[in-house]
Amino acid sequence: MQQEITYGRLTKIAGYIFGLLFAGGGCYFFNVAATGKDSGLNIGIGILILALGVYMVLNTYRKKVIIANDHLTYRGTFNTKTILFKEIKGYRIEKNTLVIESKDKLRIAITDHVYLTDDYKILNTVRRYGVDLDRKAHNDELKEILDDNENGFTRAERKQSLNKAKKIASYTNYIGIAIGIWAGFYPNPYNIAICVALIFPVVALFVLSRYKNIISPVDTGGARPAISWAMLAPSFGLMIRSFKDYDLLNEWEVLLPACCAFAISCLAFYLALPKKEANKYDWLWVSLFAIPYCYAATIHLNCMADNSPPLKFNTSVQNKYTSKSKGNTHYHLTLTPWQRHQEPIEIEVTRTEYEQTPVDGPVGGHIKRGLLSIKWFYLDM
Repeated sequence: MQQEITYGRLTKIAGYIFGLLFAGGGCYFFNVAATGKDSGLNIGIGILILALGVYMVLNTYRKKVIIANDHLTYRGTFNTKTILFKEIKGYRIEKNTLVIESKDKLRIAITDHVYLTDDYKILNTVRRYGVDLDRKAHNDELKEILDDNENGFTRAERKQSLNKAKKIASYTNYIGIAIGIWAGFYPNPYNIAICVALIFPVVALFVLSRYKNIISPVDTGGARPAISWAMLAPSFGLMIRSFKDYDLLNEWEVLLPACCAFAISCLAFYLALPKKEANKYDWLWVSLFAIPYCYAATIHLNCMADNSPPLKFNTSVQNKYTSKSKGNTHYHLTLTPWQRHQEPIEIEVTRTEYEQTPVDGPVGGHIKRGLLSIKWFYLDM
């Protein structure tokens, strides 16, 4: 005997209605494109909306889970997968997706399983034949920490080290987030805020190295506390300030020194962090976190420590416009090139500077060489 589990009646009706509405919206954009008004843009939007509508209708019609005597079959929008009960290794729940894994690495992802009728029967079935993989990973990781002699001589000492590492990781993350907000949005006093944001990720790396067998650079849902925000938040705060505070003549000039710093960082992380099975990729995760830091730190070091004499230049405003992002208005000026083989340069200014600067109006500024030979400039406004 087998049982079929699908969407409930109301969910099916909503899926068909919204799918047809989206498909109709796509056809509307095709009709607008036929009039010749922004045809390319309207065709692109029409294709996206129509595809979404077709997907919703197909998903509503096809999605089904079949529970038989010895196997489970999932029919998704575009494929069908079957797994024998005796082959189920375990399951995990990722938001609204139930993931079932087999012993031979077959993976079935049942999206939005909570909207299926009798979804508890699916869960009861996989729980009967498999284990909770997230809980198992957590327990295995905890056992490895408590069995590692490097974390203490006795099991009690290792447990104490784990609790201490959790507190330190938590405090370090909170401080990192506070520094990121301070440097990114309220950098006052400016030099101190930027310097603290530059130094703190290094402090976080020291903490990671000190507890390298316990603390993880990313939150994997296991027993190891993570320290990712302590490295990411200050880095993104520095990124925000580098975009807002410094205008570069050629942004491509940042790549070479930033890539050199990134390569050195990767080598240092690889040599410093452990290579055990549970954390053998920690150095790679930390290296990925170093990308925004190396880019922003290169710009700040180049401009903040630049003692070169400024060179005066004069130009004019070629164009001006505003843009909106998350409810905020941004003001932009397009400057006429003042050097040979130079493209027009767009900069963001304050509202007052925007309103006081007319199109074709004269603008003066200064160019500086940069500590790392990355030329940057500022306007006399």
